[in-house]
Amino acid sequence: MSRPDAILSAVQCIHEAVLTPAAWSGAMSAIADVTASQKAFILAVDPATGTTTFVSAAGATPDHLAAIAAAPASRRLPRWVADIGAGCVTPVSAIEPDRAFVRSMFYNECVRPAGDFYGILAAPLRTPSCHLYLTASRRHGHADYTDEDSAALARLMPHVTRAMRVNDRLARADLCAAAADAALDRLDAGVILVDVAGQVLFANPVADAILSRGTGLCRGHEGLGVTDPLAARALRRLIVACARQPGGDDGRLEIPRGQGRQPLRLLVSRFPAARDRIALSWLGTVQPAAIVVVCDPDAAQQRRADALRARFGLTASEVDVALEIVKGDGRQGTADRLGITLATASTHLQHVFSKTGVSRQAELVRLVLDSHHDIEV
Repeated sequence: MSRPDAILSAVQCIHEAVLTPAAWSGAMSAIADVTASQKAFILAVDPATGTTTFVSAAGATPDHLAAIAAAPASRRLPRWVADIGAGCVTPVSAIEPDRAFVRSMFYNECVRPAGDFYGILAAPLRTPSCHLYLTASRRHGHADYTDEDSAALARLMPHVTRAMRVNDRLARADLCAAAADAALDRLDAGVILVDVAGQVLFANPVADAILSRGTGLCRGHEGLGVTDPLAARALRRLIVACARQPGGDDGRLEIPRGQGRQPLRLLVSRFPAARDRIALSWLGTVQPAAIVVVCDPDAAQQRRADALRARFGLTASEVDVALEIVKGDGRQGTADRLGITLATASTHLQHVFSKTGVSRQAELVRLVLDSHHDIEV
């Protein structure tokens, strides 16, 4: 393969490695071909700690690769590496003459055991959080690198730098997505992303459970379904308004469920799409139009009950009284709603006071409301 063809092949391999970190070994093999080398390495080092954050190679044994990754920075790279500017390419012999090189710790501990001698080194990227090095080497007895070899490797440096920056952006995006997923999984409210047609693009576990029950909200053939026709039309209008009027206000909606259950409360907000995401729409990328936050008051009430029971050891009857007291119309109203006598309600309330350490109804209300933090919409 001619050198120009080898360079083109290496460029393709480098950009393929953007989406698949394991493909960097193939890119290193292509770089070794470009420089007529037996081995090629790429190494990322955290400058603050000297630890290796990424390493890939072609032509190296797994043990050699593991040793490079585990070695202290002082042994992994020669001391003069720090003087190489970002984007520069240089043969090792241009920095350290052969006679000095063979006496160095780097040669005797890292290069010589692998049977190598001449090397060529590049520093594609230097940032406060990452120093990236790319090196190729030839086995002992082979000729040193020429200016043409250095020029060929230099042609690849912008591609390596760009690929690594994209790798970093994708890794950060994955980290942010994982953090967002973890946060959404812990919410007590349902969160649903829908497109302008109402198709469900994402639902966190709480929303999944609400949709699966199919009481009020459900997954339909035409997207997010609402069992009440009037509420269905109102929700559709809110979603379309989010897509067409990105600067509009949030919309609130209640979804009736019948059977003595409190309605679901919905908050519909526009999805804050970034400009670069919008630019991808011509590729067919589906764009979320709205975020639908769903609060189930019945579930919130049950969570408060569970929290009170677990925290203070209240009985089921005592929990019922505590939750009814929060509604603010006193012991008689609580007794009437629960179908018990005023005396029984008062007895349960005294037990609640004793177990929770409060002495007044106002203090109990604050305690109950603080016992579980719900997202209100």
